[in-house]
Amino acid sequence: MFMEYKGIEYQVVQTVHPNGWKWTVKLDEKRTRTGSGYNRTAAIGLAQSAIDKLIKSQPQNNAGGTVVAVAPAAPKGD
Repeated sequence: MFMEYKGIEYQVVQTVHPNGWKWTVKLDEKRTRTGSGYNRTAAIGLAQSAIDKLIKSQPQNNAGGTVVAVAPAAPKGD
């Protein structure tokens, strides 16, 4: 089951070998980040930290929202 943090989906599952918890963050349709923690709480914190870093690295618009795409500038007249 996926969870959501700041609009981005992530998942935390328990592993058997080695014992622990694995987290997966869906950055977009093609990219993911993964990692592991010793317990569920640590894995959730690490996943949310990865999401925070992703959001911080994306450009912001003047209204404070994340810029998803930028249209090319209109050509200037002669």
